[in-house]
Amino acid sequence: MIREHSLASRLFDIANYLFLLLFGLLCLLPLIHVVAVSFSHRAASMGGFVTLWPIGFTAQNYQEILKAGPVYQAFLISVQRTVFGTLLNMALTVLAAYPLSKTSKDLRGRDLFMWVLLFAMLFNGGLIPWFLVSRSLGLLNSLWALVLPGALPI
Repeated sequence: MIREHSLASRLFDIANYLFLLLFGLLCLLPLIHVVAVSFSHRAASMGGFVTLWPIGFTAQNYQEILKAGPVYQAFLISVQRTVFGTLLNMALTVLAAYPLSKTSKDLRGRDLFMWVLLFAMLFNGGLIPWFLVSRSLGLLNSLWALVLPGALPI
């Protein structure tokens, strides 16, 4: 069914679209500024002259960063954390989701288990208790200390 929109409704839609477009561009401005500074000459960047367009366009900053070895190691750790974390999260979420999709008569204790998961999602322990648990399990300075906190969405 085709509905005809009044002039006021169309003007309201246009105003909303313009507002959202401007708000989206406003949210992108800091990112554009950072990219412009990264491609600008060092003197222009340090002097604070760069706004939204690079001054003295150069890729020297990226060449200096890529010469350093720790960047590659940090990138590798990020990839490992993302891959292992995603796989573990998906596996554990699917293992929890299937039984929770059953009715209470199919799975005894389902409601209690659901409330425990919901409570854990809303009120987590926090960062310091997780650090203490990681330290007591010997997980500090390991990939598992980064992967396990996000293993289940609770």
